[in-house]
Amino acid sequence: MVRNTAERYPARMRWLLCFVVIASFSVAACVSDDSTGTPDSGKPDATADDGAANDVNVADVAPDATDAAPPRYCATQSPPDGAADFTCADFDGTNLGEGFTDASVSEGGSLAANNLAFVSSPNGLLATTPAGADGDQLQALSYWLQPGGKRVHTITLTMSVNPFPNGTLPPQITGEVVLASMPTSVGMIAFGYTRNNQHVNALNGYSGYYMETYRSKSPPSVAYTEVAPLTENIWTEVSITLDEEGQTMSLDYDGAPQLPANTAIVFAATETVATTYVGIATQDQTPLFNFRFDNVRIWTTRDP
Repeated sequence: MVRNTAERYPARMRWLLCFVVIASFSVAACVSDDSTGTPDSGKPDATADDGAANDVNVADVAPDATDAAPPRYCATQSPPDGAADFTCADFDGTNLGEGFTDASVSEGGSLAANNLAFVSSPNGLLATTPAGADGDQLQALSYWLQPGGKRVHTITLTMSVNPFPNGTLPPQITGEVVLASMPTSVGMIAFGYTRNNQHVNALNGYSGYYMETYRSKSPPSVAYTEVAPLTENIWTEVSITLDEEGQTMSLDYDGAPQLPANTAIVFAATETVATTYVGIATQDQTPLFNFRFDNVRIWTTRDP
């Protein structure tokens, strides 16, 4: 599934491989979660239209002032054994960038608090990018960049994601949406969705989710692997690991592997900087696009 793609991929991927990003947040205190007009029926939290307000007196459910508030999700998380670096983002505070280094948002895009769909109360994250045409590269991304003096062995990302009903690209669209990526100075891996993919012969005409490994150094090369779809309107914990030392990558949904064991990457990295992007990055023809995220954790292992 690997072929030389020097004619297109350097230009297509250069923006995701950059480490220096002009960043800004477009933040809303509360947003409407239902961009497709379909109720969010699969989430575990209550919504504004669940009818509870009609049946319960607010005074009856007012919290006891002496009761401590439940801890935020990230307050309950610790670095895994062996982790050299660790960060956590639950989007439940007043700063949506908490846990990340910064963000990059195209004009017309946003990263907004979403109080209608979340795993941990009171918020998730709603990422939005505007419609794009051929050649457009649009983004609504948070990123974490962690320098260090020792070589990175692995980078692991876990995030809860929830696609909208019909939230994948319409049939007439031929673009791509990257939901997470781990760039290095010589290549990257990425997880996303493509419709009628025309970039790589191995996936020519393919529509669905994929894992990608890309080498930017000469000769450029890319490999796509088809993976199972995410379930619409249901939260799924997605876990991605880039093993720079073993030159492999992995993808799990709720702990279930979605790639063959020891799936090879097409580049060899010896980095001391770890970088991970979470959100939406679109390429070519895409409609206005929304995607829901919550409870992000990222960690590394390094040389002793």
